[in-house]
Amino acid sequence: MSDRSLRAYERLDLLRQMIRARRFAERRAGEPVIGNEAVLAGIAQGVGPDDTLVEGGGLSLALGLGMSAAMLDRPTVTVYLLGEDGGPAEELRAALKLAARRRLPVLFCRENNLHPLGGLASETGFADEHGVPAWSVDGMDVLAVAEAVDEAVDAIRCGEGPHLLELSTCRFRGRAEVARWREFDPVRLLTDRMRAEDGLREPELTRLESEVDAELAVLEPVG
Repeated sequence: MSDRSLRAYERLDLLRQMIRARRFAERRAGEPVIGNEAVLAGIAQGVGPDDTLVEGGGLSLALGLGMSAAMLDRPTVTVYLLGEDGGPAEELRAALKLAARRRLPVLFCRENNLHPLGGLASETGFADEHGVPAWSVDGMDVLAVAEAVDEAVDAIRCGEGPHLLELSTCRFRGRAEVARWREFDPVRLLTDRMRAEDGLREPELTRLESEVDAELAVLEPVG
């Protein structure tokens, strides 16, 4: 298998994951909240099978898993994903300082929603000041997320201590915002790129979407 065909296969798998996440969001109760599919799929692509993903309010759990891996000298990485509701900035800063001091194998992934009403101040400067390598990533580009996570996880696994990725996203709520922010749609961005670089054709895309819809139909109640 050539390198190009392997890349195309991996991209197709990422597209499948993002379409699946989008379909779940569209089926949830209330207004749909979409736009972070690239973050979820990119992280899943960049970590190993023995690594752990902790979301939301599990900061102490993520630190505990990191301490356990460090004490037992295990080559595993804990990825902690947090967003606007991930807790006060002071808690994140305290966690970064502790992780840096003990060189814990933890990757902090912080979503920063670029919506005008939900943006957060960057923490990359604070992280750098305390010895935590940090950089910003386009959270709407699944390939950029996967590459950044893969690079950070490799460095952490080699003993370089915690890292911070700030993932710039543009999540949107409700039908009106979905239409307004469509230009930032991570699913469309990857689809367009695959059309241009991998020769993705409409029949293949339609088949992929139908397969995902069939998967979800099995999970939905009948009647």
